[in-house]
Amino acid sequence: PRTHLSLFGRSRERLQDVAAECAGKGATLSVNVVDVTDAEGMANAVGTALERAPIDLLIANAGIGGAQ
Repeated sequence: PRTHLSLFGRSRERLQDVAAECAGKGATLSVNVVDVTDAEGMANAVGTALERAPIDLLIANAGIGGAQ
């Protein structure tokens, strides 16, 4: 089976650059422009991604931290 990647980020340009590189290696992709600090937007984006393909592995390294 082919690898399907659901890419999430704020910058459409950067996501499209990564998507092009991954597609060149044989992956299918979906690009989701969303800010991780937007909880409702993220929930919708993840829901849409799950409709396209199951999520077997999620790497979330956006770097949100709490106030000190």
